[in-house]
Amino acid sequence: MADFSQQFSPEIPPRTASPVSNSFDFAPSDAMPHPGPVTVWGKLYGIGAGPGDPELITVKGLRILQRSPLVAFPAGRNGQPGIAQQIITPWLRPAQQLLPLDFPYIQDDAALQRAWDQAAAEVLPHLAQGQDIAFVSEGDVSFYSTFSYLAHSVRKLALAATQAYRDNAVPGVTSGVTSATAGPEIFTIPGICSPLAAAAAVGSPLTLRQQKLIVLPALYDRVGERVGDQTGPGQSGQLESQAAGSSAIAPSPLDQALDLADVVVLMKIGAEYATIWSLLKARNLLERSYIVERATWPEQQIHRGLGDRPSSPSPTSPSGSFL
Repeated sequence: MADFSQQFSPEIPPRTASPVSNSFDFAPSDAMPHPGPVTVWGKLYGIGAGPGDPELITVKGLRILQRSPLVAFPAGRNGQPGIAQQIITPWLRPAQQLLPLDFPYIQDDAALQRAWDQAAAEVLPHLAQGQDIAFVSEGDVSFYSTFSYLAHSVRKLALAATQAYRDNAVPGVTSGVTSATAGPEIFTIPGICSPLAAAAAVGSPLTLRQQKLIVLPALYDRVGERVGDQTGPGQSGQLESQAAGSSAIAPSPLDQALDLADVVVLMKIGAEYATIWSLLKARNLLERSYIVERATWPEQQIHRGLGDRPSSPSPTSPSGSFL
């Protein structure tokens, strides 16, 4: 896993035009930029747009969004606007350039890395021309957000291009270049994430006093897996055995979370709804559980009292639930 701890600057300084002596000419279609002329780096801002209601973007986020000449965001599916684009559309100015970036909905690490690097290669030429970019993400840009990976790839490609320039430059041209001038400054502007919006929609505090909270981003495995029997490794076991605490069942992340925490938030439960519902029923938790779909959007739906709903209450995939 990449280390993002030193990647972002905590504050946003006033824009200055002090020249930078390293130079590049970036080609959007290339994975690695080529040497060429650049004087000032633009700044890359990651802005959390909030859960859905356009009015829930922060004042600071809105100010930076509207002053940025170029606005990037994850592209939607099938030619439709993505969630982040839908949220910020009321705030965009006619002169702003829009840059949708493709991020596939897959679990293939190698393919994801290629997508992040390609997105960074599309962003980097604009930054190299001194153009500030606002990348907008649904919710908060530090909470399961694509921005973390995009920013890491931007930093990586910029540093690699800096080194390539130094290796090929005429002696004396790059004198005085430091790591601080090796790439664009990157800033994060926090936003409201969906668990907080869901709690507000239900009208109940998410946590109180010393309550422990666990957030599970998605359930890509089954609720339980039977080990060492005729179903073989990795096969789904019987939920009833798991609920009874059978030693033949490997505990799932949800089982472990329910054992450890007072409040559990599940994100994007989707196709796992029926399995989750059965587990919650076995633990007598259904009447204390909620599903919140599209929190703060006009079509927001809240489902309470799930005891009589073994199937998903909506044909769309619920965006999250909390106990």
